[in-house]
Amino acid sequence: MDDSWYSRELPVLEAVVGKFEEYTSGTYPEVSDLVESTGFKLDQVIKALDALDGEYLEVRRGVGNPAKWYVPRIFSSARRAVGQWPTGENLADRVIAAIDETANNTSDPIAKGRLKKVSETLGGAAKEILTKTLAEVVARQVGA
Repeated sequence: MDDSWYSRELPVLEAVVGKFEEYTSGTYPEVSDLVESTGFKLDQVIKALDALDGEYLEVRRGVGNPAKWYVPRIFSSARRAVGQWPTGENLADRVIAAIDETANNTSDPIAKGRLKKVSETLGGAAKEILTKTLAEVVARQVGA
């Protein structure tokens, strides 16, 4: 069985979340909008929405033209899946990237070496611990 998350569902989900950022109150992304923004065929967008419905978003299906179906609601899981809201993993990646950037921008060779060592440690064996710790912080912050 082929993996459809990266090739179909995730791009459609990214398009939906992006449309929610563009739209004004009372207007929702329609399937035709998603076809246009992803470049996918209508049937591919519908398959993706069927797979995402309930877990990441809500799809309203009408009678008639499926291009007019729309997404009135996205869930927090959608925002996390596309990286718009924090998760332990994407925060860990940001911490490691910030340490790398600091190391690359410092002229002090001792500091550079220490920062690179910290980055390598956090990106390696300690990443799971960092990710779990940051996930707990996020959960406390959002009241989960």
